[in-house]
Amino acid sequence: MTARATNGILKPPVKNMTKQNRREVLGAGFMLLAGTAFSARSQTLADFSQMRPAFWSAANTRSFATKATRESEGNLLASFLTVDIASRVETLALANEMQLFLKMEGVSDYIYSIPQFFDNAPTFGFDEGYLRSMETVAIQISSDGLPIAPASNQVSWEVISASAPPEDSDFKVVVDILLETLGISVGDVSLIVSAIESDEELKSTIDELIAAITTKDWEEVVGLAEIVFKLLVGSAAWQRIKEIGGRKLSWRLGLRAVPIVGWLYCGAAFVVSIKINYPRFSFAR
Repeated sequence: MTARATNGILKPPVKNMTKQNRREVLGAGFMLLAGTAFSARSQTLADFSQMRPAFWSAANTRSFATKATRESEGNLLASFLTVDIASRVETLALANEMQLFLKMEGVSDYIYSIPQFFDNAPTFGFDEGYLRSMETVAIQISSDGLPIAPASNQVSWEVISASAPPEDSDFKVVVDILLETLGISVGDVSLIVSAIESDEELKSTIDELIAAITTKDWEEVVGLAEIVFKLLVGSAAWQRIKEIGGRKLSWRLGLRAVPIVGWLYCGAAFVVSIKINYPRFSFAR
């Protein structure tokens, strides 16, 4: 299956519906959401729809992350960051040009209008919970007094750590990399792990994520990672993560354009970090 190009922007292919995974099932819920706010927001859809290129740019970055390897790209990290930085600069520049992210009310209108102006939203699983997680992040950023859409020149080269010594469980490795993707360093992740394990849905999704990492099914990994980020924001563990991360966490989420295109950039960074840190997992030894 090949990608489609529209106006020079690469569109990822829609998956074969005979192979439905959990992500597509969640995404199907967006169709119900599509009619809930259309009449209230239809007058702004023309403006909102101009953000489509930002989604496809982020999708291209995610696609690069799933396909790239050390062997094919030489220095995987440098190659990825080059693509990632250019894409986020483009996305944030467009967001600031459109001026849709200056006030929280307008941001909420934008987020919940995504199913109407973005005709391939199911491809990325934009169900109601996903949209709500975007809004929660926007509220957090705004309450910390930070711009929901930072200036594009604030995007900088980021460090994804190389392989560390093996942990005592694959679950802890995944949680550590999830937190690293958000820019959070907690040293011992045991407390965060305990909080996550107490959330049945979140724990179950991470278990699925580990299984996908085991088989190196990177398309499945990136899809499940985005679901994990969505679920994490609504979990009890998020409160602890917010306490540890503070305004730095909000700033990172803004630079990852979460309120603009959701968890696409975070998912891409997570996949690359998993590839770099693969030797940390028990099944890699």
